Amino acid sequence: MREFILAIAAFGAVLLSLSGEGQAAPTFEDVFNRHGTIMLLIDPASGEIENANPAAAKFYGYSQDQLRAMKIQEINTLTRDQVAAERKLAAQENRNYFIFRHRLKDGNVRTVEVHSHPFQFDGRALLFSIIRDISKQRALQNDLWHYQGRLEEMVDQQTDEIRRSSRLQVTVLSVGGVFLLALVLMLWNSLRRQNATQAELVDSETRYREIVEKTQDLISRVDREGQLQFVNHKAETIFGIPPEECIGRSAFDFVHPDDREKTRNAFQDWVANKESYVVFENRQISRDGKVHIVLWTIQIHYDEFGEAETLTSIGRDITTRVNAEQALEKAMLDAENANKAKSQFLASMSHELRTPLNAVLGFAQMLRMSPDAPLSKKQDEYVSSIETGGEHLLQLVGDILDLAKIEADEIHLFLEYVDPKAIAGECISLVRHLAAERSITVDDGFIGKVVPMVRADPIRLKQGLINLLTNAVRYNVDGGKVLVRQEETSDGFLRISVEDTGIGIDKKHSEEIFTIFHRLNVDPTRTVEGAGIGLAVTKQLIERMGGRINFESREGEGSTFWIDVPLSSNRETLVWADNLSVRVPAIDEDHKELIRLINDAGQPGLTAAGAIEICSDLVRYTLYHFRREEALMKVCNYPDMDNHIKQHRTLEAKVKAFQVRVEAGDESARGDLRAFLRDWLVTHIMNVDRLIYDYAVGKEKAIETALQEIS
Repeated sequence: MREFILAIAAFGAVLLSLSGEGQAAPTFEDVFNRHGTIMLLIDPASGEIENANPAAAKFYGYSQDQLRAMKIQEINTLTRDQVAAERKLAAQENRNYFIFRHRLKDGNVRTVEVHSHPFQFDGRALLFSIIRDISKQRALQNDLWHYQGRLEEMVDQQTDEIRRSSRLQVTVLSVGGVFLLALVLMLWNSLRRQNATQAELVDSETRYREIVEKTQDLISRVDREGQLQFVNHKAETIFGIPPEECIGRSAFDFVHPDDREKTRNAFQDWVANKESYVVFENRQISRDGKVHIVLWTIQIHYDEFGEAETLTSIGRDITTRVNAEQALEKAMLDAENANKAKSQFLASMSHELRTPLNAVLGFAQMLRMSPDAPLSKKQDEYVSSIETGGEHLLQLVGDILDLAKIEADEIHLFLEYVDPKAIAGECISLVRHLAAERSITVDDGFIGKVVPMVRADPIRLKQGLINLLTNAVRYNVDGGKVLVRQEETSDGFLRISVEDTGIGIDKKHSEEIFTIFHRLNVDPTRTVEGAGIGLAVTKQLIERMGGRINFESREGEGSTFWIDVPLSSNRETLVWADNLSVRVPAIDEDHKELIRLINDAGQPGLTAAGAIEICSDLVRYTLYHFRREEALMKVCNYPDMDNHIKQHRTLEAKVKAFQVRVEAGDESARGDLRAFLRDWLVTHIMNVDRLIYDYAVGKEKAIETALQEIS
């Protein structure tokens, strides 16, 4: 009871000390987390650990998150019957605590004294448990009880003899002898335990030194001024000098000159902000001039007055990995440049083809309509073939031009509120004549339905829907059916579906459907127009409008293609439009990619692994964008660069925290990350990034050179 009262008193003392610091009254969580006593909050019904303070995590060897995912039964080694017996024994002995055996993460078992009391927390009845490690005291008490028992037996024997002999002198001598013997035994046992403890300490220190000296990471410790107090053998590889020569030197001496100021500033910020754990990357330079890129994991220790005392760091040499990533990104950049060149060529060729093609179609129409020289039946058939082939070729050229514009990032969208019912009706009317030639019926599922407005470019939405309808007719069977219908999704989209009763799609072709120039392997005896561009164009147009496209199909039974278009009420989906442009191409390109990744992260039905991968890509590209923007600002001599960079560092910490939550399985983290980046991106573009334009004008070549060095 005395220990529990002392713990509660200490608990109260922390409350008083926190309240006395001029701050608002501390919450239970503040005291719970700062108290050095081991504390748990336990659900009495299930045994689930609802919360554990840092002292508990340190004692048991698990992280706080791991403890919160466990039950007390996973720690307590006693069986249900043994626990019941201990509770009964405590009641008989009028104890308000229990003695249990708890297993630590490393397998060691400790005897603990558990004081548990009911506690109302957020409206729930929990057990507030304070735990004290009494392993050493327990072992000592067992020995004392043993000797006390022997002593009592001997005293009883001596007492009987004294009573029988009635001589006080014999009693005193006997009792004194017993006490002397017990004292000798206790001293001997204490010496034995001390020797065993010293042996354990020596063994533990030996194992620690083996780990430190055999690891492939650089382990170091510096004081608050940055002077090296300890380095392991890896210092010779990275610093280029033996470890003993490093002691007493400033850690900043080994930092690459270009990173030295950044590292000093970061060091000062950590100490000033009372950081306890940070991850940092910089370049180190060895005595022979070799540069190493090192990723540091740094823990900062503070003294009892809150002043930084030492910094313990583990540095991993990631030079090889970074060089590989840079080579990969350069290869990707080269591929993107080649792709842009291809797109520009296609766009140029498409324009060159359109001019003579329009002339051919124009002259064909003039031949048909000329009253002075009427055509014969055969000539009329020839002109019809010219017109049909020319219109098909013109459509093909148009698709190529659209694809080239999309890939060259030259397509412009004009978003507005659109009536999808009217769009669907127009598209169905345009393809009905094509369907009638093969007795295919096209049903409009929009008729009689109240359909909400969507946010899209009406011309591009119509283009995409016509493409789906045309394919549904082309790949249908004679006398088949096509149905166009709609439904609202739970995440704020209108799904427009085109169902057909056609040939269907083999599963092995599913991944290639939206690939440029891909066509289904249809019956070679059938002539199906198209060059496999339409779906690729449609997919990119729909996604540029913040939408989605996909399909379901069964070979021989038919297919259902659908497009999801954001509802006018949807504020979750970002769509790139001209109003978001900052007029600096490199920044605009990054913002477009970030918008695409933010929308991808909101896809429904993602697996846990898929969500982690997409969110990792989103976080990685966000950090990559920051580095590019900072390099651009430096080239442009942007006056508010330092403040801008500080904002980036704050944002980096936040997005990395979201990533940790996603990887830990927090189901709400993905939505929180999207909302945070969406709100930040729009606000940042409108209020901050647009200011860069005035300083970037005329410096395009310098900007391009600077960005090529960013990996």
